[in-house]
Amino acid sequence: MNKKLLDTKNENYAQALNKSQNGWKKYIDIQAPYRHKLQSLNLGKTLDIGCGTGRNLINLSKDSIGIDHNKYSVKNINKLGLNAYTTDDFDKSNKDKFDSILIAHVLEHMPYEDARNLINKYMSRLEKNGRIAIVCPQIRGFKTGDTHIEFFDTNKIVKLLKSLGFKIVSKSSFPFPLIAGKIFKYNEYWVVAKK
Repeated sequence: MNKKLLDTKNENYAQALNKSQNGWKKYIDIQAPYRHKLQSLNLGKTLDIGCGTGRNLINLSKDSIGIDHNKYSVKNINKLGLNAYTTDDFDKSNKDKFDSILIAHVLEHMPYEDARNLINKYMSRLEKNGRIAIVCPQIRGFKTGDTHIEFFDTNKIVKLLKSLGFKIVSKSSFPFPLIAGKIFKYNEYWVVAKK
């Protein structure tokens, strides 16, 4: 199937994301290391762009806000008692500033220039010296996503952030060294930068 024809805005996509949290994953807390990693960043009040199922939003400070272009995902997140908006509703009604922006498992769904435009659009929402955290799948994870369009490794993420004037604070392979990303689909690139 042509990846570009799949629509991440429709209800089926939102349902698929929710189903990915079911099965054996309900019995083993596989999110524990990722949750710990995210919380160790101390992001403060965060704008979670592309918040999906709310998996990260639930682990951020209570005043954090999630946005997503999928209205069905936003509806599900709000049912959990979390604060989420569609991108259109957020842009119209919210003027908050944030300590950090989180973009986790989003950039790979778009071409490089669209990723650059997305970050540029929300940069003004960061407080002075605010941070941005980008998380992208490594090679095995990228290959398993039907809606993945462009591969963002550490070098490409760093290039993107520097082109927008960010200073890199840290970059890492998580939870395992980079070599694991060839076989373990949950290995990720983490890049944190400062405005």
